[in-house]
Order: sequence, then C-alpha cells, then structure tokens
Amino acid sequence: MKLILKYLNNPKFSFEFRSDDIDKTLADNTYASFIEEMGHTDGNNTATPLPHLTPKPGIGQIWLCRQEFVDRNGLTIKGDIPYYIIIVDNPGNLGDLNFVRVQPLSMFTEFEAGDDRVVEDESITGFKFLIETWNEQPIDVDLLQNYIGSIDLQIPYEDQEVTLTQYQRDFRKVEIENTAYLRQSVVSYLVSKEKYVVRKKVVINILMAAVLIGIAYILWQPFKMGNNAIFETYAVTYPSQSVLGLTSETRNIQGDTCILENLSFEECLKADDALKLYDKGQFGNAKDLLNEILVPKDKNIDLLLYLAFSQLKTDEVIASIENFEFLKGLDNYKYVDEVNYYLAVAYIKEGELSKARKILHEIEESDSKYQNEANTILKQLRWF
Repeated sequence: MKLILKYLNNPKFSFEFRSDDIDKTLADNTYASFIEEMGHTDGNNTATPLPHLTPKPGIGQIWLCRQEFVDRNGLTIKGDIPYYIIIVDNPGNLGDLNFVRVQPLSMFTEFEAGDDRVVEDESITGFKFLIETWNEQPIDVDLLQNYIGSIDLQIPYEDQEVTLTQYQRDFRKVEIENTAYLRQSVVSYLVSKEKYVVRKKVVINILMAAVLIGIAYILWQPFKMGNNAIFETYAVTYPSQSVLGLTSETRNIQGDTCILENLSFEECLKADDALKLYDKGQFGNAKDLLNEILVPKDKNIDLLLYLAFSQLKTDEVIASIENFEFLKGLDNYKYVDEVNYYLAVAYIKEGELSKARKILHEIEESDSKYQNEANTILKQLRWF
C-alpha cells in the first residue's frame, strides 16, 4: 500500500510534463509499467478503450476521460494520469455548459472501504476496480473521450458511516487531488462567468489550479442527493386510481355507453384494460393502450394524466413533461397538485433543475398536498 500511495502522490516519478513537450507514450508506458509491476495486469494493455464509440452519455456508462484539455479560461489543463469514470446521473446544463456527474474508478481495490463498490468483472475494463463513491464530481461532457462499457448502477441513496484506516484516508486525499483536473472543466466555467482575469495559453500544474474552496464545495455537494436518486425516491408513490377518483365502480361499463368522457364503447373497454395494467405497475403496456386511445391527446384529460405517469415511469421523460405541461395549463384542473408535483420530479429526472426548483417553490407556498415532499426535495436537490 505504501508503494501505491507513493506512486499516486507522484505518478510521473522522475520526469515532469508540460503540454508543449509532453510525451504521451512515455507517460502511458510509465503508468502501464507501474501497474504491471504491481501485478494488476499482464502488460498486454487489456484495458485499452474501444475506439470511436460515442453513445449518448447515460447512467452506468464507463468512459476514459481526456487527460489534457483547454478550459473555459484558455488554460491548458493536464492531469497526471488518465482516469476512468462512471456516469452516475443524467447529463445537465448550466448556461452553455453541458456537464455530467461522475465517480472515478480505481484499480487499487486494496483501499476498499464500506462505502466503496468493487466490480469484480474484469471483462469491462481489463481489471477489477472500485468506484470512488466519495469522489463524485461534475465534469464537462467534452471530457468524455472513449466509451468503455456499462454496468447496472441501481445504487440506492443512503448515508453511510465508515471507519477508515490511515492508508484509506491517505488514498482518498490523493485521489481527490489527482482528479481535480476533471472538475476544473466546470470550475473554470464558473470562474469565467465571474469575470476573473486570466492569462491565455498558460500551462498549469493542476494541483496549483485556482480553485476556490467555496466553489469546489458547491461543485462537490457531498450532502445532496443526485437527480436519479431523488427520482427513484419520490416518483415511486405514483397516484393510485382511488386518488384520482376512477374506482372500479365509477369506471363501470354499462350497456353500450361509457362513462369516460369522449370515448366510444370500444375505447372504454381498452381504457379499462389500460387502467388495470396501470394498477399492476405494468406501465409500459398501459402506456401503449392509452396512446392508442388518446388521439388527440386531450380526448380525455384524466386518462392523459395516467399516460403522463406511465411515460414518466418508463423513461419517456420528455413526452411525460409535455403532457404534464399541457395539463398544468388547463384552467381549474382538479388534479393540479399531482400534475405540479410530478412535473417537478420529471424535470429533476431530465436534469432541468431550475425549472424543477421553480415548481417546487410554488408547491411549497401553496396549500398543495405535496408541500412536505416539495420542502424535503428542495433541501436535498443539488444546485446544478
């Protein structure tokens, strides 16, 4: 462990890099030689990233990040070693910056603690690795260079108290320092918006980067929940039919007439099937039937609400938002509480936090039945 920490504290060993004379081959060979010496690989570069793969960034994807880039202030930023990361939340935007929250990966599983997640499957990256859950940070999407693969990342949000050894504490300190160049891609955007004067085309050591502690804390936000965690927590209590008043009695089919407004008898039968599927949590099947019925979509606004719920639960978030927004715009809609609350949750899922926050404040200041939930989410929501 001491040898690993020595390397991570000075990954370049006997030579220094500058962006104008960097020998990337030398750097990569030094890194590979060290890893081979430690017995983590066979020296055959099995972790080489798959070339030219550029899927849309999404949760659970593993990428190799750029080791060198020019930030928003014109500074050439260079990390000491390349980092693999895993995406833990949907991409978002801050002004003209597209960012995504990530957790770095480390092959040094010797330092595993209770809040780490170790992936034993070496087929993904060429080595087993731990996910640095404690080192989560936002980065510019442009830093994602090579797509490696993906894993199922359904990790519930929960606070954990762990006891760390001195080696583990030292490891975390060094890793947070070594990955500072990644979050500099977002820090530089904030700094540029504050109109800091910088000198163009300067090569800097990332550990000496001008990162204000307050800005870094805002970026890290260690006590906030991620967008996906909030969605998983607060989108599970979808309204049941009893909440909306469409009980088995009120939707009873009598003769050749249907009590559901603007529906034919055949459509009423199909709607009844859709609502039964919805009751069972089969949102995909319910959504398909409701889409067939609702042409145009305002044919029955109560069913449209069920369609929006079903779309939200099946990751058709944009379509769900469009339908919630339509319902929100109706005068005196009787289920406005549900619409506003789940529209806010949908915006969080989509990464539109400013829109979500605005609606949540409206709920908080109203007499909505979701006041408490809105207040709790606002406290847990990241600033961006």
